[in-house]
Amino acid sequence: MDIAKRLREQAEKHPDKPCIIFKDQTITFKQAVSRINKLANFFI
Repeated sequence: MDIAKRLREQAEKHPDKPCIIFKDQTITFKQAVSRINKLANFFI
């Protein structure tokens, strides 16, 4: 299983759970997927 597929699955199951925690900032799975999609669309 690739990491992108795993990330999408977790975002569907647990959209509001923390995905990335760094210092005082937390990004949920839903936010992470949204940011990744925006970045990917920039390169298309």
